[in-house]
Amino acid sequence: MKKALAFILALMLALALAGCGGETGNTPSASPTESIQAEPTPSPEAPESTPEPEQEATPFEQFSNGLDQLGYQYESTVMGAELVGAKAGQKYTFDFGKIEIYQFEDGSEALEKAVSDGGVTLEWFGVFPCEFNGNLAAIVELSENEEAILNLFNSL
Repeated sequence: MKKALAFILALMLALALAGCGGETGNTPSASPTESIQAEPTPSPEAPESTPEPEQEATPFEQFSNGLDQLGYQYESTVMGAELVGAKAGQKYTFDFGKIEIYQFEDGSEALEKAVSDGGVTLEWFGVFPCEFNGNLAAIVELSENEEAILNLFNSL
């Protein structure tokens, strides 16, 4: 339990540090002397533009949608995936536990190491056991509904 708490605190610190940089939230606006021009209206002969193809939902969006369909109440938090060598991570917290899902680059050394170790490694905290599905790893700490949530994870 102490390891899990330390892991969570380390990830929260990393997220806090990552959130401190960058954008100010200011958006540029037109000055009063600038004129704003409307987009030209296409002529009747012009072919209609083709809509952009829909992007496939990320595993995290698919997982969230599945949880919603199953009726689970949860809180979702972006995780500092780079701490475990992954490219993205998301934590889903329920009133009965949590599941952290990390997505690795296909064929990456970090993924190969995690699979061979049986879990993701966090420096100074050791290996956290995981369930694996392709390039996804899940740290599961649930006191109930584990089978249903793992079935959802394995369907991604």
